[in-house]
Amino acid sequence: MCPPRSFFIETLGCQMNVYDSELLRRRFQSYGFRPAPSADRADVILVNACSIRKRAEARAWARLSQYAGLKGDNGHPLVVLCGCVASRVVKGLGEGEVSGVDVVAGCGSYDHLVAILDAQLGVRRGPNGPLVLADSPTATYHEMPAAGEAPLRAFVSISRGCDSHCAYCVVPSARGPHRSRPLRQIIDEVAALATGGTQEVTLLGQNVNIYRDGAAGFCEVLRAVNEIPSIARIRFTSPHPRDMTGEVLRTMAACERVCEHLHLPLQSGSDPVLEAMGRGYTTSDYRGVVDEARRILPGVAISTDLMVGFPGETDDRFEASLRFVEEMAFDAAFTFKYSPRPGTAASRLPGQVPEEVKGARLERLLRVQNRATDASNRRLVGQRADVLVEGLDRRKPSLLTGRTRTNRLVSFEGPDSLVGTLQTVRIESVGRWIAFGRRVEEGAAGGGERP
Repeated sequence: MCPPRSFFIETLGCQMNVYDSELLRRRFQSYGFRPAPSADRADVILVNACSIRKRAEARAWARLSQYAGLKGDNGHPLVVLCGCVASRVVKGLGEGEVSGVDVVAGCGSYDHLVAILDAQLGVRRGPNGPLVLADSPTATYHEMPAAGEAPLRAFVSISRGCDSHCAYCVVPSARGPHRSRPLRQIIDEVAALATGGTQEVTLLGQNVNIYRDGAAGFCEVLRAVNEIPSIARIRFTSPHPRDMTGEVLRTMAACERVCEHLHLPLQSGSDPVLEAMGRGYTTSDYRGVVDEARRILPGVAISTDLMVGFPGETDDRFEASLRFVEEMAFDAAFTFKYSPRPGTAASRLPGQVPEEVKGARLERLLRVQNRATDASNRRLVGQRADVLVEGLDRRKPSLLTGRTRTNRLVSFEGPDSLVGTLQTVRIESVGRWIAFGRRVEEGAAGGGERP
């Protein structure tokens, strides 16, 4: 009898790629494949890769080249390119060399990928080019196998694709138009995760708050998931500021399991740059959303995405953006230099900013944002926070680590038996990326907010 075939998945990129890798894992295991402990012990190696920035795509091609070097005389293991990079190759927009890659599987081809790989393993590989799978623009994967044993924190896609067509973004070309999953399928998936042990879910969508299934919108998704037993926490990402409504904020406040954390990508604090990006809102619009969020959800943590060096970002426009970021006082931010991507409108715009200017602007932006992050963190000292314990602190294994409802990372002393539980921790000190505290024993007196 032949030993079970094995697979190895390396995930590079966003939460949607992490979710897609989990879907593929389930599909492989439903076909009788087993996970391999490392790539060099797998029959199939998949690189699920992000294309949002040039550097991320270059990393994917480097990994594919490394894995192609593991092939034996029979051409195995099979090397598979998945994710947004694969979708762009299917559309003729890839930037790397596909030699050594056996299958290119775009984001809309996963329904039949594993069956094709299962058949391909019985074939001696020749020097032919890769098998390129058709990329379906309608795939939602709501019929993938059930989760089984589930992680403590899990991602659940409620929609796929995007219709926004921001000038810098490859997502519409890579993942296709926006389409929402049926609400009933979302509820069933979250319920299965809860049965398997998941306590926190993050609802995913390229523009999560324009979800629509018949009469059901995004607020109905939040309310429905809030009613599922054993799910302690609900998060979502990423909403578009243009579509962020007071109704969503009020629903967040009314649903006790929805966390007080809002990731709201700004990208730029300059109105002319926002217009050139095609973002569909002004800084005044964005300020209004943030003000309303802080009014409806006291203590909410707001994080964002910020980009420097978009074409046409003059010194004056950058200074305006910097001032706006300082005004908003974000709790955290992911900051990037603009990266031209083939096939996007921004790659053809005049006024491309030199790399050295982008680098200098990014350093200044980081200094402003770090001050805001440090100030936000200092406000935690002395407060009590409910922490979902995820495991041991990788930097100091004698400590446990977990996250608050506002998505702050916290480390504290405690036994391993607390992993997977909710614990109240008093924050005693903070660094930029992590807080340290002491567990509050049940019944102990205390005070302060619960971030």
